[in-house]
Amino acid sequence: MAETERSSSSEIESLITLYLDPDPKIRKAVESRLLEWGQAAIPLIDQARARTKEPDEKQKLERILLDLTFPVLIEEFSEIVEQGVHEIRQLEEAVLLLSRVDQPTFRTRWLTGKLDEMADQAESSILAADTSVEKMKALLQYIFHEQNFKGDRHEYHALENAYLHEVLDHRKGIPLTLSLIVLFLADRLQLPFYGVNMPIHFLLVFDPKGSKIYIDPFDEGAIVSRDQCFVFMKHNEIPPRPEYFEPCVPMEILKRHLRNLMNSYEKEGDSERAQRVQQLLVITGA
Repeated sequence: MAETERSSSSEIESLITLYLDPDPKIRKAVESRLLEWGQAAIPLIDQARARTKEPDEKQKLERILLDLTFPVLIEEFSEIVEQGVHEIRQLEEAVLLLSRVDQPTFRTRWLTGKLDEMADQAESSILAADTSVEKMKALLQYIFHEQNFKGDRHEYHALENAYLHEVLDHRKGIPLTLSLIVLFLADRLQLPFYGVNMPIHFLLVFDPKGSKIYIDPFDEGAIVSRDQCFVFMKHNEIPPRPEYFEPCVPMEILKRHLRNLMNSYEKEGDSERAQRVQQLLVITGA
């Protein structure tokens, strides 16, 4: 058995070497054989991807990793959607899974652990707060000032701003990904934050007992009024509607997240990954 495994590994490693050949005909011929190996080829391809210093080689290996892993991702994502994305934890599971479109072998447990750790760090100041509004401010203070999360005003459409694992790493994002961090931590801390699916600019609302406080995650958690939102929409020629100010369900947040990812890939000229994201978007019924 061990001899068979060594033989298989040797063949896969040889195929990987050939796959990186500059001749596209050789690469195309080898690609189908690597795909036939399926899941068995993933660890060795991933190791080769981690070792190489050549951007072109890394990109090729990431592409075939995505080809090998995407069917499983589709299956897992479909199961989440079929079970229903009604709660924030279900939304979190779906959002974290999407990191594997960007990094096919990404371990989402790291993200869950990071969010757990952040919630633990924020908990003491929230427990010390006397009122619900003070608890709200304590969480926003922790995220946007102590942890220094902020909106990326210089490269707004950069792909790294649209993925939660990247935002957690480099502390910059767009309104939706910054909102997701707030929502996922607030869910752990049992604070009543909700997403507001306003056109162009995603917002948060804190609603402890029917007294809605609107928050702009892109402006370091600043509190905004409905009048400011009206002015923003008027400036962008968007007729205001009552539903633009109401909390939205997690499934709508997931759909918007997928659209943002697709838009970022299109702007990067990555039509292949844009199409993959579109497949996932279709599963949500969008």
